Amino acid sequence: MKAVVAALGRTCLIGAATGLRSQCGLAAVSWTTAPPADVPGGSGCSGGAGQTPLLARPWVRGATLAAAAGEFVADKSSRVPSRLSAAGLGPRLVMSVLAAVLLARRERPRPSLIATAVTGASAAVASSYAGTRWRLVAGPRAQALAPVAEDFVALVLAWAACKRTTGPAHAAGQPSTGTSTAPRGTEQITWVQDRGDGERPPA
Repeated sequence: MKAVVAALGRTCLIGAATGLRSQCGLAAVSWTTAPPADVPGGSGCSGGAGQTPLLARPWVRGATLAAAAGEFVADKSSRVPSRLSAAGLGPRLVMSVLAAVLLARRERPRPSLIATAVTGASAAVASSYAGTRWRLVAGPRAQALAPVAEDFVALVLAWAACKRTTGPAHAAGQPSTGTSTAPRGTEQITWVQDRGDGERPPA
């Protein structure tokens, strides 16, 4: 239960980051998805044994980074529609659900799809309103600094959401196991529990 709550907490963070900057959450998930080099098979966005997950492929990472960087620049323009308008809030809702669901696919146990989507979208709406309110409170004198402060907060939220789910096992959609292996020559020897007579099986 605690693991599920923690997972939903991370989806809340990624949703909040997306509410501030609509492309930030997906970019963070993409750039923290590691190729499952040490884990065979996999699920979620991975393409199978030995294949790189879609989100970890260079062209996907490049596209998400370019979109996020472009938004960071465009957000400073007065021509950008309000994030609370249909044109501003709609994409944030879609991107927050997408980022939250993709992030939650790494979790074990995995939260339900509905809970993940609702948590991500709700956090995006809340942070969108909070960001708008922050700019109003900041006033004209801080108009140049307020968007930059939002950029920083969005990056911190995205980092906090993804920092604990970046290992190869998470990337491949596989839970971590407690089995340890030790190399011996070209073989991998897996230690097992002692037999009833107290002896280990021969290597």
